[in-house]
Amino acid sequence: MPELYCPFPASVHPRAEEIEEHMMRWAVERELPLDEAHEKRIRRTRWGILVGRCFPFGAFEPTLLFARLYVLVSEYDQIFLEEPASAGRPTRTASNLLRVLTIINDPEHELPKDATVWERAWQEWICDFNAVATPFQQTRFLTGMAEYCMGGACEATYRGRQERPPLAEYLAIRRFTAGLRLSFVTAPIEVGCGYEIPPGLWHRPDVTALTKSHQTVYGYTNDILTCLRDPEMSLPTALAQERGWPLQRAIEAAADMLRQETDAFIRLCAQVRDQGPAPLPQYVDALQTCLAGHYAWYAETGRYEIPH
Repeated sequence: MPELYCPFPASVHPRAEEIEEHMMRWAVERELPLDEAHEKRIRRTRWGILVGRCFPFGAFEPTLLFARLYVLVSEYDQIFLEEPASAGRPTRTASNLLRVLTIINDPEHELPKDATVWERAWQEWICDFNAVATPFQQTRFLTGMAEYCMGGACEATYRGRQERPPLAEYLAIRRFTAGLRLSFVTAPIEVGCGYEIPPGLWHRPDVTALTKSHQTVYGYTNDILTCLRDPEMSLPTALAQERGWPLQRAIEAAADMLRQETDAFIRLCAQVRDQGPAPLPQYVDALQTCLAGHYAWYAETGRYEIPH
């Protein structure tokens, strides 16, 4: 693996361990772990610590709320989207996507009798989020869920046919599933710190470019780290297939893309911070802290361990 590049200092929430503990208790009480092995995997991943590192200055309750979201999305994505499709059951993935999207769009609607504990947890989470988010933040989340489900459905099609998508299509899938509009980053920053980036600023081209660049840096890094664990769906795999390269050369090319995107992110940070107005300088600082938090977490999590 190449050396990863992050020029920003890392911080950690003073109650990060408490966030991790409360998050796990919430998951266990709702019977989300499928079995003992799955519970160990969640504990080894340390989603609460990740959120504590990415959003170290947020209020405790909103930060804990988003730790629960990270568990829901990441584990649901693997268990209910990727695994059925990889096993040749993409229609099962489609059903799971539709059920979650229905809950997110209408959380007050009574769930069917055969609803899983995961679906009930999704319903609880979106109701809690709507209670603290502004209407604009809620709209962004709904739009993001639609994009996430579309990307997940496209990925499931390739997995179901045991095919690898071409590079351009892979990048499009990851752009939708990475969670830009789901507010994995922006909503915790805004809700936890008690402000909202209003629509006029959110849609300003340089702010949009900054947020997209942040997610691209995270996505490239994640793909480099996961390419050996999930060889069917990663940027290095797509590069190797597109250009006829051995995987090692593709990994190095992905690392070059990561460094170039990180440099672009740094330039955008300076531009947005200089132009303002508030709360954009605070938002820029938070995005940098979030990236540094991810890089610190990579050394602490068991998520990227390669099974032997």
